[in-house]
Parts: sequence; C-alpha cells; structure tokens
Amino acid sequence: MKKTINSALPQGLEINEIEIIPSGKKSLAASLYGFIYELRLPADMDNDRLEIIKNNIDVFLTSPSFYIPRLSKGVMANKDIRPFIKSIFFDTQEKKIEYTIRFSQKGSLKPLDIIVHVAGFSKAEAENIHVIKTRTILV
Repeated sequence: MKKTINSALPQGLEINEIEIIPSGKKSLAASLYGFIYELRLPADMDNDRLEIIKNNIDVFLTSPSFYIPRLSKGVMANKDIRPFIKSIFFDTQEKKIEYTIRFSQKGSLKPLDIIVHVAGFSKAEAENIHVIKTRTILV
C-alpha cells in the first residue's frame, strides 16, 4: 500500500510509515507528538554569520524560557516557546538547522518563529531559507 501511495505523490514527498489505528485507540490528533523540520540556509552565508546563528541557538538552548511576541485572537502577547522545542541541531558545514517541535492542544510553533526569533534572521532574510518538514512524530 505504501508503494502505491508514494507512486502517486509529487517528487520529494514520501510516506515512510503507515499504521492502522485500531478503533478504541486514541485519535490521530491525540497521537500527534510533533514534527521534525530542516532549515537550509543560503549556500553563500559566511562563517561570521554562521557563528552568530550558532551563538543564538546556544543561548536559546541554555535558556529555561524564551518569550516571543505572538498575536493571539487579535491581542499581542508574549509566549514562552522554549517548552515546544525538544531539540535543535545546527550543522555549520552543511548550513542547515534541524529541530524537533512538540505539538500540543495549546499550540505549536511555526518555522518562521525559529528562523526569526531563535536563529536571528530578519523576516526578509527568512524568505531565502528553505523549510522542509522531514517527519511527523506520532506516539
């Protein structure tokens, strides 16, 4: 079945695993743990900028909380995004950032939140970063 589905998907999109959820088990939404993303940075990014990004990520990882401004129901509020990030790995050689975010009924994060607030890019620079969701994690 997986092979049949994959043959109909666009290039670059692939089903890695299929599992039947028996009746009586928790719903698909309740089974959702999170996502793994990959951010591919521009190839021409210099070493000084890579070091700044690395330092920004290190600050984030060592912080018990990390607040960003968020518009919610028409009201601007500060949201602690630290609990949503399970891991971040920055490969300076490949110029890519891989991170795992947790999903909860209280919300999640958008890739732009990581790009702008954690890595330190401007919104204009973010347009040059290729975002790939590499995995959906179910529990």
